[in-house]
Amino acid sequence: MTKEKISYIKLGAVDKMILHGGVFHADDVFCAIFGKLCNQSMNIERTTSRINLEDVDTCFRTLYADVGDGQFDHHSVTTEWKPGIPHCAATKMWEQFKDEICEYACFNSLIKVRDITNAHKLDIIHKTEKMFENYILKHIALQDNGQNTHEDMLITVIQSFQPNWNDAITMDEGFENCVSSLLPVVKNIFMRFASKITATEEVEARINNSDVKTTGIVILDNFVPWQGAVCAIPEALIVVFHDKERDQWNIQAVPEKPGSRVLRINLPARWCGVTKKEDAANIQPGMVFCHSAGFLAAFVDKQSAIAAANIAIDLGKPQRNLFSIFCG
Repeated sequence: MTKEKISYIKLGAVDKMILHGGVFHADDVFCAIFGKLCNQSMNIERTTSRINLEDVDTCFRTLYADVGDGQFDHHSVTTEWKPGIPHCAATKMWEQFKDEICEYACFNSLIKVRDITNAHKLDIIHKTEKMFENYILKHIALQDNGQNTHEDMLITVIQSFQPNWNDAITMDEGFENCVSSLLPVVKNIFMRFASKITATEEVEARINNSDVKTTGIVILDNFVPWQGAVCAIPEALIVVFHDKERDQWNIQAVPEKPGSRVLRINLPARWCGVTKKEDAANIQPGMVFCHSAGFLAAFVDKQSAIAAANIAIDLGKPQRNLFSIFCG
Protein backbone atom coordinates (compact mmCIF):
# COMPACT_ATOMS: atom_id res chain seq x y z
CA MET A 1 0.00 0.00 0.00
CA THR A 2 1.56 3.29 -1.02
CA LYS A 3 1.63 6.42 1.08
CA GLU A 4 -1.00 8.11 -1.10
CA LYS A 5 -3.48 5.36 -0.24
CA ILE A 6 -2.92 5.37 3.53
CA SER A 7 -5.75 7.04 5.43
CA TYR A 8 -5.56 6.87 9.21
CA ILE A 9 -8.99 7.23 10.77
CA LYS A 10 -8.17 6.87 14.47
CA LEU A 11 -4.79 7.44 16.10
CA GLY A 12 -5.87 5.17 18.95
CA ALA A 13 -6.14 2.27 16.48
CA VAL A 14 -2.47 2.56 15.47
CA ASP A 15 -0.28 -0.18 16.97
CA LYS A 16 3.12 1.12 15.89
CA MET A 17 4.63 4.54 15.18
CA ILE A 18 7.97 4.80 13.40
CA LEU A 19 10.07 7.97 13.78
CA HIS A 20 13.52 9.00 12.66
CA GLY A 21 16.48 7.99 14.79
CA GLY A 22 19.46 10.02 15.92
CA VAL A 23 19.03 13.38 17.68
CA PHE A 24 15.43 13.98 18.68
CA HIS A 25 13.54 17.25 18.86
CA ALA A 26 10.30 18.52 20.28
CA ASP A 27 8.23 17.73 17.20
CA ASP A 28 9.04 13.99 17.06
CA VAL A 29 8.74 13.77 20.86
CA PHE A 30 5.24 15.23 20.59
CA CYS A 31 4.33 12.85 17.78
CA ALA A 32 5.11 9.99 20.17
CA ILE A 33 3.23 11.70 23.02
CA PHE A 34 0.16 12.23 20.83
CA GLY A 35 0.23 8.54 19.96
CA LYS A 36 0.64 7.43 23.57
CA LEU A 37 -2.19 9.71 24.72
CA CYS A 38 -4.55 7.88 22.38
CA ASN A 39 -3.08 4.38 22.78
CA GLN A 40 -0.90 3.74 25.82
CA SER A 41 0.32 0.42 24.41
CA MET A 42 1.42 1.92 21.08
CA ASN A 43 4.91 0.74 20.14
CA ILE A 44 7.24 3.62 19.28
CA GLU A 45 10.21 2.70 17.08
CA ARG A 46 13.04 4.89 15.82
CA THR A 47 15.10 4.17 12.74
CA THR A 48 18.17 5.66 11.11
CA SER A 49 17.45 3.85 7.85
CA ARG A 50 16.21 5.85 4.91
CA ILE A 51 12.55 5.00 4.33
CA ASN A 52 10.67 5.30 1.07
CA LEU A 53 7.01 4.83 1.88
CA GLU A 54 6.31 3.89 -1.73
CA ASP A 55 8.20 0.67 -1.06
CA VAL A 56 6.82 0.00 2.42
CA ASP A 57 4.21 -2.70 2.93
CA THR A 58 2.27 -0.84 5.60
CA CYS A 59 -1.29 -0.69 6.87
CA PHE A 60 -3.62 1.41 8.97
CA ARG A 61 -2.00 0.15 12.18
CA THR A 62 1.53 1.39 11.39
CA LEU A 63 2.14 5.13 11.22
CA TYR A 64 5.29 6.86 9.95
CA ALA A 65 5.97 10.34 11.35
CA ASP A 66 8.78 12.82 10.72
CA VAL A 67 10.32 10.31 8.35
CA GLY A 68 9.86 8.89 4.84
CA ASP A 69 8.34 11.97 3.15
CA GLY A 70 4.87 10.77 4.13
CA GLN A 71 1.84 12.77 5.22
CA PHE A 72 3.33 13.36 8.69
CA ASP A 73 6.80 14.36 7.49
CA HIS A 74 7.87 17.92 6.66
CA HIS A 75 11.50 17.65 5.61
CA SER A 76 11.22 17.54 1.82
CA VAL A 77 8.50 20.14 1.26
CA THR A 78 7.86 23.12 3.55
CA THR A 79 4.19 24.00 3.91
CA GLU A 80 2.52 26.58 6.11
CA TRP A 81 0.49 25.48 9.11
CA LYS A 82 -0.72 28.92 10.16
CA PRO A 83 0.22 32.40 8.88
CA GLY A 84 3.96 32.76 9.44
CA ILE A 85 4.26 29.31 11.04
CA PRO A 86 5.51 26.37 8.95
CA HIS A 87 4.41 22.82 9.55
CA CYS A 88 6.42 20.33 11.57
CA ALA A 89 5.65 16.64 11.99
CA ALA A 90 3.68 17.25 15.19
CA THR A 91 1.44 19.90 13.61
CA LYS A 92 0.70 17.64 10.65
CA MET A 93 -0.33 14.85 12.97
CA TRP A 94 -2.24 17.32 15.13
CA GLU A 95 -4.33 18.59 12.23
CA GLN A 96 -5.63 15.10 11.49
CA PHE A 97 -6.08 13.79 15.03
CA LYS A 98 -6.52 16.84 17.31
CA ASP A 99 -10.14 16.11 18.29
CA GLU A 100 -9.21 12.56 19.25
CA ILE A 101 -6.05 13.65 21.09
CA CYS A 102 -7.92 16.28 23.12
CA GLU A 103 -10.76 13.92 23.97
CA TYR A 104 -8.39 11.25 25.26
CA ALA A 105 -6.25 13.78 27.14
CA CYS A 106 -9.04 15.85 28.68
CA PHE A 107 -12.04 13.65 29.25
CA ASN A 108 -10.71 10.24 30.22
CA SER A 109 -9.82 11.57 33.67
CA LEU A 110 -11.11 15.15 33.77
CA ILE A 111 -13.16 15.85 36.87
CA LYS A 112 -16.40 17.17 35.46
CA VAL A 113 -17.83 20.35 36.97
CA ARG A 114 -21.27 19.22 35.88
CA ASP A 115 -22.85 16.90 33.36
CA ILE A 116 -22.33 18.12 29.83
CA THR A 117 -23.89 17.37 26.49
CA ASN A 118 -21.91 16.06 23.55
CA ALA A 119 -22.17 19.47 21.88
CA HIS A 120 -20.78 21.14 24.99
CA LYS A 121 -18.01 18.56 25.21
CA LEU A 122 -17.02 19.24 21.60
CA ASP A 123 -17.02 22.99 22.30
CA ILE A 124 -14.61 22.45 25.21
CA ILE A 125 -12.40 20.28 22.99
CA HIS A 126 -12.21 22.93 20.26
CA LYS A 127 -11.40 25.70 22.74
CA THR A 128 -8.74 23.50 24.35
CA GLU A 129 -7.22 22.88 20.93
CA LYS A 130 -6.86 26.60 20.31
CA MET A 131 -5.14 27.11 23.67
CA PHE A 132 -2.77 24.21 23.05
CA GLU A 133 -1.90 25.52 19.61
CA ASN A 134 -1.24 29.02 20.88
CA TYR A 135 0.69 28.22 24.05
CA ILE A 136 2.52 25.01 23.09
CA LEU A 137 2.39 23.79 19.52
CA LYS A 138 3.26 26.96 17.61
CA HIS A 139 6.54 27.27 19.53
CA ILE A 140 7.42 23.67 18.69
CA ALA A 141 6.75 24.30 14.99
CA LEU A 142 8.81 27.51 14.95
CA GLN A 143 11.71 25.93 16.81
CA ASP A 144 11.78 22.86 14.60
CA ASN A 145 11.95 25.08 11.52
CA GLY A 146 14.69 27.31 12.98
CA GLN A 147 12.41 30.32 13.49
CA ASN A 148 11.95 30.45 17.26
CA THR A 149 13.20 33.78 18.56
CA HIS A 150 13.08 33.12 22.29
CA GLU A 151 13.96 30.40 24.78
CA ASP A 152 10.98 28.11 25.37
CA MET A 153 11.03 26.24 28.67
CA LEU A 154 9.30 23.11 27.36
CA ILE A 155 11.70 22.84 24.44
CA THR A 156 14.64 23.36 26.80
CA VAL A 157 13.36 20.52 28.99
CA ILE A 158 13.09 18.23 25.96
CA GLN A 159 16.64 19.08 24.90
CA SER A 160 17.85 18.25 28.41
CA PHE A 161 16.96 14.59 27.75
CA GLN A 162 19.40 14.40 24.84
CA PRO A 163 22.44 12.49 26.11
CA ASN A 164 25.57 14.49 26.77
CA TRP A 165 28.74 13.51 24.94
CA ASN A 166 30.02 11.58 27.97
CA ASP A 167 26.72 9.90 28.97
CA ALA A 168 26.41 6.14 28.94
CA ILE A 169 22.84 6.09 27.59
CA THR A 170 21.98 6.06 23.91
CA MET A 171 19.92 8.65 22.01
CA ASP A 172 17.07 6.12 21.80
CA GLU A 173 17.12 5.70 25.57
CA GLY A 174 17.12 9.46 26.00
CA PHE A 175 14.11 9.70 23.69
CA GLU A 176 12.24 7.01 25.59
CA ASN A 177 13.01 8.72 28.91
CA CYS A 178 11.81 12.04 27.49
CA VAL A 179 8.50 10.68 26.21
CA SER A 180 7.69 8.71 29.36
CA SER A 181 8.55 11.70 31.58
CA LEU A 182 6.63 14.30 29.58
CA LEU A 183 3.55 12.19 28.82
CA PRO A 184 1.83 12.93 32.17
CA VAL A 185 2.97 16.56 31.99
CA VAL A 186 1.40 17.09 28.58
CA LYS A 187 -1.77 15.37 29.71
CA ASN A 188 -1.91 17.73 32.70
CA ILE A 189 -1.46 20.69 30.35
CA PHE A 190 -4.45 19.59 28.29
CA MET A 191 -6.53 19.05 31.41
CA ARG A 192 -5.53 22.44 32.81
CA PHE A 193 -6.59 24.19 29.61
CA ALA A 194 -9.91 22.35 29.63
CA SER A 195 -10.36 23.14 33.31
CA LYS A 196 -9.84 26.85 32.67
CA ILE A 197 -12.48 26.76 29.97
CA THR A 198 -15.02 25.09 32.26
CA ALA A 199 -14.00 27.51 35.03
CA THR A 200 -14.88 30.48 32.85
CA GLU A 201 -18.27 28.92 32.13
CA GLU A 202 -18.82 28.26 35.83
CA VAL A 203 -17.94 31.81 36.87
CA GLU A 204 -20.06 33.31 34.09
CA ALA A 205 -23.03 31.32 35.41
CA ARG A 206 -22.40 32.69 38.92
CA ILE A 207 -22.11 36.24 37.58
CA ASN A 208 -25.38 35.96 35.67
CA ASN A 209 -27.13 35.12 38.95
CA SER A 210 -25.43 37.87 40.97
CA ASP A 211 -25.83 41.59 41.57
CA VAL A 212 -22.18 42.38 40.81
CA LYS A 213 -23.11 45.35 38.60
CA THR A 214 -24.60 47.15 41.61
CA THR A 215 -22.38 45.85 44.44
CA GLY A 216 -19.05 45.41 42.63
CA ILE A 217 -18.62 42.04 44.35
CA VAL A 218 -18.49 38.52 42.90
CA ILE A 219 -18.99 35.70 45.42
CA LEU A 220 -17.67 32.19 44.71
CA ASP A 221 -18.52 29.52 47.27
CA ASN A 222 -15.62 27.45 45.96
CA PHE A 223 -12.49 28.78 44.32
CA VAL A 224 -12.58 28.71 40.53
CA PRO A 225 -10.02 30.46 38.29
CA TRP A 226 -12.01 33.63 37.77
CA GLN A 227 -10.02 36.36 36.07
CA GLY A 228 -11.13 35.62 32.50
CA ALA A 229 -14.83 35.94 33.31
CA VAL A 230 -14.72 38.56 36.07
CA CYS A 231 -12.43 41.01 34.29
CA ALA A 232 -14.97 41.13 31.46
CA ILE A 233 -17.38 42.85 33.88
CA PRO A 234 -16.31 46.53 34.19
CA GLU A 235 -18.23 46.98 37.46
CA ALA A 236 -16.48 44.07 39.23
CA LEU A 237 -14.05 45.30 41.88
CA ILE A 238 -13.61 42.48 44.42
CA VAL A 239 -13.96 38.69 44.34
CA VAL A 240 -14.87 36.79 47.51
CA PHE A 241 -14.01 33.08 47.47
CA HIS A 242 -13.49 30.14 49.80
CA ASP A 243 -9.92 28.87 50.25
CA LYS A 244 -10.54 25.23 51.12
CA GLU A 245 -6.84 24.51 51.73
CA ARG A 246 -6.80 26.94 54.69
CA ASP A 247 -10.54 26.82 55.37
CA GLN A 248 -10.82 30.58 55.19
CA TRP A 249 -12.53 33.16 52.99
CA ASN A 250 -10.45 35.50 50.85
CA ILE A 251 -11.23 38.77 49.19
CA GLN A 252 -9.14 39.73 46.17
CA ALA A 253 -9.05 42.94 44.19
CA VAL A 254 -9.90 42.55 40.51
CA PRO A 255 -7.19 43.54 38.00
CA GLU A 256 -8.08 45.67 35.00
CA LYS A 257 -7.55 42.67 32.72
CA PRO A 258 -6.47 39.04 33.24
CA GLY A 259 -2.88 38.86 34.45
CA SER A 260 -2.56 42.64 34.73
CA ARG A 261 -0.54 44.27 37.49
CA VAL A 262 -3.04 47.11 37.63
CA LEU A 263 -5.84 46.73 40.19
CA ARG A 264 -9.25 48.37 39.89
CA ILE A 265 -9.30 49.09 43.63
CA ASN A 266 -6.89 48.81 46.56
CA LEU A 267 -7.82 47.31 49.89
CA PRO A 268 -7.64 49.91 52.71
CA ALA A 269 -4.08 50.92 53.49
CA ARG A 270 -4.50 50.33 57.24
CA TRP A 271 -5.16 46.63 56.54
CA CYS A 272 -2.06 46.09 54.46
CA GLY A 273 0.84 44.08 55.84
CA VAL A 274 -1.03 42.66 58.84
CA THR A 275 0.05 39.04 59.33
CA LYS A 276 -0.98 38.24 62.92
CA LYS A 277 -4.55 37.08 63.41
CA GLU A 278 -5.01 39.01 66.66
CA ASP A 279 -3.79 42.28 65.14
CA ALA A 280 -5.83 41.76 61.99
CA ALA A 281 -9.06 41.14 63.93
CA ASN A 282 -8.58 44.40 65.82
CA ILE A 283 -8.27 46.31 62.55
CA GLN A 284 -11.16 44.59 60.72
CA PRO A 285 -13.49 42.03 62.35
CA GLY A 286 -12.81 38.50 61.19
CA MET A 287 -9.63 39.34 59.29
CA VAL A 288 -6.62 37.05 59.75
CA PHE A 289 -4.22 38.43 57.14
CA CYS A 290 -3.83 41.15 54.51
CA HIS A 291 -1.07 41.25 51.93
CA SER A 292 1.20 44.27 52.12
CA ALA A 293 0.41 45.15 48.50
CA GLY A 294 -3.28 45.53 49.27
CA PHE A 295 -4.64 43.03 46.76
CA LEU A 296 -5.61 40.09 49.00
CA ALA A 297 -7.00 39.61 52.52
CA ALA A 298 -8.18 36.51 54.38
CA PHE A 299 -11.08 36.12 56.84
CA VAL A 300 -12.42 33.50 59.20
CA ASP A 301 -15.82 33.20 57.55
CA LYS A 302 -17.91 34.21 54.55
CA GLN A 303 -19.91 36.89 56.34
CA SER A 304 -16.78 38.69 57.57
CA ALA A 305 -15.27 38.56 54.07
CA ILE A 306 -18.37 40.01 52.40
CA ALA A 307 -18.65 42.75 55.03
CA ALA A 308 -14.99 43.66 54.53
CA ALA A 309 -15.41 43.71 50.74
CA ASN A 310 -18.24 46.22 51.08
CA ILE A 311 -16.14 48.38 53.42
CA ALA A 312 -13.17 48.27 51.04
CA ILE A 313 -15.37 49.42 48.15
CA ASP A 314 -16.96 52.17 50.28
CA LEU A 315 -13.58 53.45 51.46
CA GLY A 316 -11.63 53.08 48.27
CA LYS A 317 -11.97 54.58 44.88
CA PRO A 318 -10.96 52.62 41.79
CA GLN A 319 -7.29 53.35 41.41
CA ARG A 320 -4.14 51.92 39.95
CA ASN A 321 -1.77 49.84 41.99
CA LEU A 322 1.05 47.84 40.44
CA PHE A 323 1.17 44.32 41.75
CA SER A 324 1.68 40.91 40.23
CA ILE A 325 -1.53 38.89 40.28
CA PHE A 326 -1.04 35.17 40.61
CA CYS A 327 -4.60 33.98 41.22
CA GLY A 328 -7.12 33.09 38.51
